Amino acid sequence: MQPRDEAGRFVVLYKPEFCQQMIDLAAQGYSMNGVAGKLGVTRRTLYYWRDAHPEFAEAMEIAITAAGAFWEERLIEMSKDGAKGNASVVIFGVKNRAREDWLDVQRQELTGADGGPLATENKTTVDVTGLSDEQLAALASIRTG
Repeated sequence: MQPRDEAGRFVVLYKPEFCQQMIDLAAQGYSMNGVAGKLGVTRRTLYYWRDAHPEFAEAMEIAITAAGAFWEERLIEMSKDGAKGNASVVIFGVKNRAREDWLDVQRQELTGADGGPLATENKTTVDVTGLSDEQLAALASIRTG
């Protein structure tokens, strides 16, 4: 039977061979969630192992890159004449597994004159229609005083 912690949760002990298994699964296009499922652990466990074992952290970086390469290869294959597959699925895979290179991003920047900062002005409007003549005179003296 699989060991459990004090809270009764299953504990999967880390094994160095998980590094290569993770890379191999990601190279087949699996996400980290899919890798976790195939290894029989939770995604949280993968990140715990990443933080606790430097070799696993490096393997995770390689695995993430390998998953991106898998989806890019599919995209390249589909771009050739006669390639079969679902372009939407492949584009989704590429944009999510190789995000830094393939994510669609639109940025808008606002600048002021000559590229400088935007000029801003804070104004407060006060309705004085209900004030008496004395109150209006008092306000006028503050403004000019």
